[in-house]
Amino acid sequence: MGNALAPSTLVLGLAEAVGDDTILHLPVLRNMEQRVMEKKQSLLKQTQKKLSDGEAINPIEVAIESKNQGGFQTKILIRDHEIISDQPFGFDGQNKGPKPSELVLAALAACQETTYRIFAEDMGIDINEISVKLKGTQDLRGFMALDDEIPAGFTNIVGQIFIQSDATEEELELLRQRVDQHCPVLDDLKRPVEGSFSIEKHSAQDLT
Repeated sequence: MGNALAPSTLVLGLAEAVGDDTILHLPVLRNMEQRVMEKKQSLLKQTQKKLSDGEAINPIEVAIESKNQGGFQTKILIRDHEIISDQPFGFDGQNKGPKPSELVLAALAACQETTYRIFAEDMGIDINEISVKLKGTQDLRGFMALDDEIPAGFTNIVGQIFIQSDATEEELELLRQRVDQHCPVLDDLKRPVEGSFSIEKHSAQDLT
C-alpha cells in the first residue's frame, strides 16, 4: 500500500473531483476532516480538549441507591443496573452476592483496567489483553469495635496487573506510573475523601 493521505489532502482531492459545485459540499467535507482527525486522537486527548474548551460536563456526579432485601442482602441500583450484595454463609449471610469490601476491590480492578486502556492508547501502547488480581487485608477487630485504633476497612491492598503487549518493560513501567497517578478509584482509596451522611426516619409505607 502507498502512503496514506493526510485528512486535508483527502478533502482537497474530493473537492477537486466534484468540480464547480464544490462550494456546496465544503462544509460536509470539513466535517469529514474533523471527524477523521478526532478519530486519530486518543480518547484522553479528545476528553482533555473538551474539558479545556468547556464542552464537557464537569464536575460530574456519580450516584447510586441501595435497598436492604432482608438480612444482609442489599439491592444496589446503578443507572440501569442492579447488583446484589450479601455476606457469606459464615457471617450469617445467604451468599447471594459479593460482600461490600469485595465490591470495593472489584471497582478498583475494573477502574485499573479502564485507566490502563485509556493511557496506553494515548502513549501508543497496544494492549492485547489485561487482567487484574487484587487481595485486601482487613482486621475484623476494627469492624467489630474491639479496638478503635484499628481501621475498620482494608489495612493493605496488593495488586497484580497482567498485560499482554509488545511494549518494552520501560514503557510499561511509565504506563504503570501514569495509571497509579490518575486511576480514580485508587485515588479514592489513597486520599481522604470528605463525606457527609444524614439519617432520616421513615414509616414502613415511605420505604415501599
